Amino acid sequence: MEKKSKRIQVLIYPQFQLRLIFGLVASNLVLVGVFFLTQVLFFNYYKKMGQEMKLPADHMFFSFVDQQQHQMLLFFLIAAVLVMIAGAVYSMVMSHRVAGPVVRVIRYLNEFKKGKSRSELKFREQDFFGELADSVNQFVARHGSK
Repeated sequence: MEKKSKRIQVLIYPQFQLRLIFGLVASNLVLVGVFFLTQVLFFNYYKKMGQEMKLPADHMFFSFVDQQQHQMLLFFLIAAVLVMIAGAVYSMVMSHRVAGPVVRVIRYLNEFKKGKSRSELKFREQDFFGELADSVNQFVARHGSK
């Protein structure tokens, strides 16, 4: 007997999953923007301090502050990209655990409506809403022959 090969479906309920992922990425972009602005204000404060101390424009203090600002910006951008990727992957996994059961119930009930006999509805172990499968199975058991 041949084993079924497991294929991974990236988007099982795209309308929900894409909204979730884009919402997460958009909120992360807002957060990144706020931190970027804060970083700019922080380093501008130090540049202003140097000007108030009447340091010449070519003083090494300004060069040092610019260097630190560029380095911090690079680290910040790398961290922001990594956080957004991790957030998108996490939201994809979590959305599968929510959308998967919903899609299975819809398919199961559509087949039930057409009179196709099926075994009990089951969700994957890590899916949410396990009690939903139990409720659907009880409903089908009560109303299946009618």
